[in-house]
Amino acid sequence: MSDKHDRFQLLKSKYLEQVRAKERELVGLKAKLQVIQELEAESETLNGSVVSDGKYHGVKLTQAVLDSVQTLGVGGGVTASGVARDLLAQGFEPGGDKKNFVVSVGTTLKRLANKQKQIKTTLTDGNRLYMP
Repeated sequence: MSDKHDRFQLLKSKYLEQVRAKERELVGLKAKLQVIQELEAESETLNGSVVSDGKYHGVKLTQAVLDSVQTLGVGGGVTASGVARDLLAQGFEPGGDKKNFVVSVGTTLKRLANKQKQIKTTLTDGNRLYMP
């Protein structure tokens, strides 16, 4: 009987440690999510104010996208929406319909990666990432 009790205690200890590990992981993920939400809120305030003399002011889309990827994509890569936010924050003025700006950036990234082979791309956790 004591042997069964010891086994159950070992199982209980094992599962309690797994729960604690997952709770620590969850705390870390919640902290990351909070940072993302703060950055997203901050970036929305940037959309209302155009930087008149930013790095990408007066630069063509392809060159601006390529430069942004070479800056932001080092290491883990950058998404199309990340490049679009960077361009807007740095003074890029999209022509035409601004609602399609992220789509235009995504199309440019795909062309730079697939046809012109100027950048690399990978699919990670369902996200397409671009890197120099």
